[in-house]
Amino acid sequence: MAASTMKEYIDKQLEKSPADEITELLLDNIQSTKLSGLEGHNFANLNHLSLIGCGLQSFEGLPCIPSVKVVDASENKISDLSPLVEKCPSLYHLNLCGNNIEKIEQLKPLAELKNLQVLDVFDCPLAEEEDYRDKIFATIPSLQYLDGFDVNNEELEDLEEFGGEDAEEHDHEDLDDEEEEEEDEAEEVGLDYLNSSSALKDDDSEDYIAEKKNGLKRKADAEAGDDVPLKK
Repeated sequence: MAASTMKEYIDKQLEKSPADEITELLLDNIQSTKLSGLEGHNFANLNHLSLIGCGLQSFEGLPCIPSVKVVDASENKISDLSPLVEKCPSLYHLNLCGNNIEKIEQLKPLAELKNLQVLDVFDCPLAEEEDYRDKIFATIPSLQYLDGFDVNNEELEDLEEFGGEDAEEHDHEDLDDEEEEEEDEAEEVGLDYLNSSSALKDDDSEDYIAEKKNGLKRKADAEAGDDVPLKK
């Protein structure tokens, strides 16, 4: 028998996995005017909370979930966003498409979310204003992308790579960059060795040596050129 309420659905999920092992919780289309069933549980590793089309009128019932980075609350009737500041301090991507966001003042609490970089308000009344994008970027200093585009109208091509759906990947970008730098340094060392007289003595033909060196150099340059990091 399918769960008819949020609490029933969450209870069923908790029968399968303890709360602290759940990283994604999808409550889409489970109708309720407020959240229920989340309180009293330790969702210590919850990263993604989806509440699409639930008929929510507020974030009432939302417990403190410091780990959550993505909240999709699109297609609801929410107007008050202030609970998110206290309950979801690490929020990175917030989808509010199709909610009752009519004035820029309603978004001002989000300025306190220092990690918030991706916001969606498409199909909200506020998005009908001609200069709504400028107002929102000015209101939320940390914001990088609004409705899929940055302040210069450059499109966010890969949300997962940027961190929206998989913020952990974004968290490891610095480490990935360091690994790429180490690989580049290793190739440079290899080229230096090949250029040394001791390495060149093994080849009889000077033309062959020059061709080999140039080929390796072109390969290293090509590989280095491919590793151009995305702007985050």
